[in-house]
Amino acid sequence: IRFYHRTIKKKILVKLQPNQNYKIIQRKVFTPDECKKILKSEVTPAGFTTYNHMRKLNLLERNDNNKWLRDRIEKELFLINKRHFGYRDVYLQNDIGLRVYKKSESYIWHTDNFAGQRLSMSLLLDDDFDGGDMSMFTGDFVMPKKQVGVMTVWQPFLFHAVDEVTRGERPVLLTFLQGPRFEFFNK
Repeated sequence: IRFYHRTIKKKILVKLQPNQNYKIIQRKVFTPDECKKILKSEVTPAGFTTYNHMRKLNLLERNDNNKWLRDRIEKELFLINKRHFGYRDVYLQNDIGLRVYKKSESYIWHTDNFAGQRLSMSLLLDDDFDGGDMSMFTGDFVMPKKQVGVMTVWQPFLFHAVDEVTRGERPVLLTFLQGPRFEFFNK
């Protein structure tokens, strides 16, 4: 990256280095058969749309039929947090989203940095599609492996994107670990 420093009045070449502190963790959580079962789960459209999406996100119903998958996601996220990140007093966000990217859909570069959010999670439910690769930026571009039933976990302030789906549909579960808000000022 080149930029012009005004006070020095010369061009400076900056080389971005990957930051080893930014971890992207992947872990197998569900079998392909369990993923097919999840795709048949009851959902409700969210009452909101997310940035750069024209369609609403679907939310998995919180019922006895879906309790097993919520419990497993929560357990795995807590283990990943304990081993790799160490956030205190975290809990699973109330909702687990199911987003199905249709042909020609993508998600531009963005962060998930909402108040209180500690970790972001995406879990691929089917791989019968082309395109739709997820990319992340840690000072270097990283492309997590595309595997059915594998949870990808990262810190929400990392920029990430999903390339355009060119064939088929890309179904993923999405959720977050949250924690208490940080206090920046004494009152």
